Amino acid sequence: ARIENNFGTLSVYFDNAFVPDGVANLRIENAFGLLNLYIPKEWDVQSYDIDRAFGSVNEYGMRTGESGVLLTIHGESNFATVRIDYI
Repeated sequence: ARIENNFGTLSVYFDNAFVPDGVANLRIENAFGLLNLYIPKEWDVQSYDIDRAFGSVNEYGMRTGESGVLLTIHGESNFATVRIDYI
């Protein structure tokens, strides 16, 4: 998936996402905004590679990684915040 958020607030829920081969890639571009990602706690978020210029990435909750789904997150967050909530 590819997500772009500029000068706003965007919330994306992955709780009903279907990942047929067990691997998902997420590319984000976030500028001057707040991007909320709601990811099932059963997913394994292997790593995230998010370049930041005056931005932040915050994780909340615990992930268990027991479903076999692997998610990689990469992209940019400039003058913005990425919030990752495990639900």
